[in-house]
Amino acid sequence: MNKLILKQEVLDAYDGYVKAFIKGDTKEVENYLSFPNYRFLDGEIKEFNEFHSNLDELKNRGYKDTIALSIDVVEINEEKAHLVLKEALRVKDKNEPLEEISSFYIFIKEDDKWKIKFSSAFFFPK
Repeated sequence: MNKLILKQEVLDAYDGYVKAFIKGDTKEVENYLSFPNYRFLDGEIKEFNEFHSNLDELKNRGYKDTIALSIDVVEINEEKAHLVLKEALRVKDKNEPLEEISSFYIFIKEDDKWKIKFSSAFFFPK
């Protein structure tokens, strides 16, 4: 398949993941993850069998949206893709900054769908 078509498929999957994340719908977020799922966290690679973040806790901190996403699928083939979220801003009401983020994702093709298998993130509180 054409590489640009594959890239668009991964971007579409990432868009679905972000929309579910913003809604705070953990079950919907999990539709975009491959399990076991892996995340570089606290200096080591950790394995998860459910979504690793508490979206309710993030909402309690005032989280409303993620804006100004700078995304690139830096490499891809028929089986896996590397997506980089160079930067984005998580905001509260009225676009008040909560934190800046930067993340790296490995997507894999599973049951004919692109899913996140591995992630690593940086968070910069504002």
